[in-house]
Amino acid sequence: MTKQEEDILRDNRLFLGDDIGRKSFFYVREAIMLKMSQGNPTLTIHLSSNGGDVAPGRDIFDFLKYYPGKKIGVGHALVASTAAIVMQACDWRVVTPYTNVLIHSVSGTRITLEVIQNSDKMKKFVEELERVQGISTQILSSRTKKTAKQIIEICEQDASMSAEEAKEFGLIDQIIVTEADIRAPWMVKEEKK
Repeated sequence: MTKQEEDILRDNRLFLGDDIGRKSFFYVREAIMLKMSQGNPTLTIHLSSNGGDVAPGRDIFDFLKYYPGKKIGVGHALVASTAAIVMQACDWRVVTPYTNVLIHSVSGTRITLEVIQNSDKMKKFVEELERVQGISTQILSSRTKKTAKQIIEICEQDASMSAEEAKEFGLIDQIIVTEADIRAPWMVKEEKK
């Protein structure tokens, strides 16, 4: 973990920017383990990413879902691809007004000429992409309350949504201008007490 990541984590914040990959996963795993040892405080996960590798993104999703404390996902500028999946692990999902959220079908970038030339290997490659797409579809469907068919249709369009469109679709819960605007259900209950 970098010094900057450690400083941010002291305030119960994580920041995922740039490409999500193995390094991001190790950062989140270490942060979650540390925060679990500190009583599971509410975490704010800031996302500003064009996506990245599906497997580390799914692993980050799993670690965040497993974390027993509350999680607020805050999207800035662009929450795309794997980052949009990671956002779904948060209990409350917010974005700033001009953030775009992009969901699309998974793609395989690590394909060799040998795989393309070998029909059996190509078939396995396609089956793995379909399996991974099924996981992403399931995650998105469960959070948006859309059917798998609706999720697949929108993913096939490489759907880049404005903050308003993402909220209407169910990918986020709230649009905020400042952190003070966040109104997660458990925060509202605490305010009423």
